[in-house]
Amino acid sequence: PSTQEAKTLNGQRSGPRAIIGLTADADNIADVTANGKRLTFRAATGSYKTHLEQPQAQTQQFQVPLELQNRDGTINIVVTDRDGESTQRLLRVDNRGVALLAANDIERGRDILANGYYWALLIANQNYTHVADLMTPFHDVEQLSALLIEKYGFAKERVIIVKDATQSEMRKELERIHKRVEESDSLLIYYAGHGVQENAYGGKGFWVPADGEAPSPETPYYRATWLPNILVHQAMQVSRAKHILLISDSCYSGTFRTEFTRTRGGFAQDEEFFYQLAAKTSRRGLTSGDLEPVADTGGQGHSIFAYHLLRTLKEARGMLNAHQLFQQLVAPVKNASQQSPQYFALETAGDRGGDFVFVPKP
Repeated sequence: PSTQEAKTLNGQRSGPRAIIGLTADADNIADVTANGKRLTFRAATGSYKTHLEQPQAQTQQFQVPLELQNRDGTINIVVTDRDGESTQRLLRVDNRGVALLAANDIERGRDILANGYYWALLIANQNYTHVADLMTPFHDVEQLSALLIEKYGFAKERVIIVKDATQSEMRKELERIHKRVEESDSLLIYYAGHGVQENAYGGKGFWVPADGEAPSPETPYYRATWLPNILVHQAMQVSRAKHILLISDSCYSGTFRTEFTRTRGGFAQDEEFFYQLAAKTSRRGLTSGDLEPVADTGGQGHSIFAYHLLRTLKEARGMLNAHQLFQQLVAPVKNASQQSPQYFALETAGDRGGDFVFVPKP
């Protein structure tokens, strides 16, 4: 479909109040969305000119309420036809009016990295009620939080640490963070704690909350007290965030790869490539191991995986995408343990070929 023209309805002093859009090929339009919200549309009237050769009646008109804009003033309009083909226009609204942002991926990616917020949800389960305690999750997330804030410019109020969380608390925090992020934002989800793979349950993976029960004849419904991978996956699937990186430092965390992935991302280092990655939606996973137990200690007060993750982030010069992070820590972790870290794209959660990019403060 062709998006032909956008016109603003202006107030006297407060800038535009709404955006009016026109599309071609009216009978073939299936859907129009603005920042993920579906819009209604109708046949255009003669009030708005177009540059189409088709008669005016073959165009569609839609109105975009400005309350749909992101906090940075951007509105992403997507028009989809009945064949599934889409046309996208990225606009920015301010008191002067509406500007069409560059469609070029490099410019769009640069804009996302410059204006989007970075969020982190760091979950550390260390003291357990029904299973063995762990030693390092608290220290791991505390050091990661400090590094994200001090080196990578994450705002302190957008780094959330949750310790010894129950299943209910873990679900609530996942729900809460996904309601706060917006379309240009990047979200890091980090979990340190027990993980389980249940072969009797189709090989599915689970995170074990601090109050999660251990399998026993007295607790036949113990699985109901765990957090299944599918709930984390679904939260990523419906999130508005542009980029999500899930890092899981737990036993059998590779079940995320076996349950939900299809492809692995590419690797490059030039600056323009980072902007191209940022322009495309990503849902990526990085795990401390595959379908195996992983070490809770052995990394100078950290887990082996967390130690090398932190060291790689500390020593990085310039921007670093998640695949580069994986490439630089996988060999040291393997050499120091029996673990096999994994990196993968969660296509079924909405990955479209981008990647999470860590950007150091100037």
